[in-house]
Amino acid sequence: NYTRIKENIEVYQAIMIIFDKIKTLNESISDYKILNKFIFDILDIINNNIDSPSNIKNIIISLISIFEIKLLYLLGIQPNFKSCGKCMNTSNLIAFDIKLGSMLCSNCAISINDYDLLFKEIYYKKLKDFTKEELINKYSNIALWNLIDKYYEYHLDYHSSAKDVFNQIFLYK
Repeated sequence: NYTRIKENIEVYQAIMIIFDKIKTLNESISDYKILNKFIFDILDIINNNIDSPSNIKNIIISLISIFEIKLLYLLGIQPNFKSCGKCMNTSNLIAFDIKLGSMLCSNCAISINDYDLLFKEIYYKKLKDFTKEELINKYSNIALWNLIDKYYEYHLDYHSSAKDVFNQIFLYK
């Protein structure tokens, strides 16, 4: 029962980001069984943490980021984290290039950001392996949030109006 989610406007608005993305990209999703289980797992985590008002915003930001990164696989546009998108080197992968949809090695990368590696880490990590502490502190990174948005905009020509509303009301107030 997710009644508590519906009663919290901040949490409810965040869930709308997920449903908006699914509704808009529905025809491109490859496996609804995996998607449905993943959505219910996310809803369960949110529902179980809704009573921690000081942490819920960070948990939501983290879970939406995790959802959006994991959804890339089901959309068939998963990033290349195994080799450099420019020289195909498989070692010293230190940065992520949105346009290439690929990691870059230390020889090809122009700039390095911590959130580039978070993108890769989230992609490979299972939802059950994320700790509450990580959700509160590590993955609630606004730079990562923005990187994911840019990836969707570049590779799917998709921009989330629901996420814009959430940003304006809850992140930048």
